[in-house]
Amino acid sequence: MSRASPRNQTLVLPPGGLTPIKAAEMFCPEAFAIYRQGGEALEAAIRSEAHRMSARAMRRPELRADAWLTLQLLDVIYRRPDLNLTGRNPNASLAPRTAVDPDVLQAACERNNSDQAMHRRWVEIDFIRDLISSGRDLVTTIDLGQPDQKVDARIESSNGSPVQPPLASVETAEAAKPEYTPDRGKQWLT
Repeated sequence: MSRASPRNQTLVLPPGGLTPIKAAEMFCPEAFAIYRQGGEALEAAIRSEAHRMSARAMRRPELRADAWLTLQLLDVIYRRPDLNLTGRNPNASLAPRTAVDPDVLQAACERNNSDQAMHRRWVEIDFIRDLISSGRDLVTTIDLGQPDQKVDARIESSNGSPVQPPLASVETAEAAKPEYTPDRGKQWLT
């Protein structure tokens, strides 16, 4: 039985995109497994990425797990021009979803608090409520209001076309599904 080449296969996102938790499971399976497992492995992962987290997440321990998984998913979305993080205006629930601006994603992915600079952009996803929050770290340690929010968060194709990494296409439905390995998963994401 022949195997279809991964380069010839496409992944078609469902209409309306993927929920953030499904996207995390699909695009960052190792991080998703750590997030689901919780415990010491998750705490260690959070500590290793603390320099990239928002001051808000560092002040509020209940936000840290979602903030950490958000960083893992944003790293994938930012490197993938075929994917968008989208959400709706919370005051206009029938409005179409709009994409989080690429410059906001870039700033959130490139943050490094080791230099103690303030006013850094951050993005956090609430994976239970499908809520995107975005804001800036401020000099004060007091929350100065609500962050910008979008509801009904989804990861969607940026142009409506199929998305890579590849899965079996309709033409190759009879071909065996490739076995998942961490190396193959990393290869798909690059």
